[in-house]
Amino acid sequence: LMIVDKKYISSKIIICAYDRSEYSNRALKLSAYIAKTLNLPVNVITIDDDTDNGKITLNEAKNYLDPYSINVSYVQEKGDVESILVQKTHDPHEPSLLIMGCYGHSRIREAILGSTTVQLMRKANKPIILTK
Repeated sequence: LMIVDKKYISSKIIICAYDRSEYSNRALKLSAYIAKTLNLPVNVITIDDDTDNGKITLNEAKNYLDPYSINVSYVQEKGDVESILVQKTHDPHEPSLLIMGCYGHSRIREAILGSTTVQLMRKANKPIILTK
């Protein structure tokens, strides 16, 4: 699913939210394909308060992306996933395409607490591609 604004703005970078889940694995693959096709850099971001787990996550992404020969940077952040990803999409000097997995938690949890995906669709600058 791709979500866009009415006004087209060319993306200069792909931001891939990656957490090793099944859906984020699909987002990583799609990010690599689009980056290679459009010759765009990729910023893989994982948000994890556990530094060691974050390093493992980013290393897995690096192992997957290395054969693509694309420009990739890897960032680990700590804190609230929604806030960090929204902030990453709001750089006016570097319009981005956010690619992320659609749902990462149970439907019951999402119904009670709300979904990060839904909040990002509301608050982040567009375009966003959601993989499922």
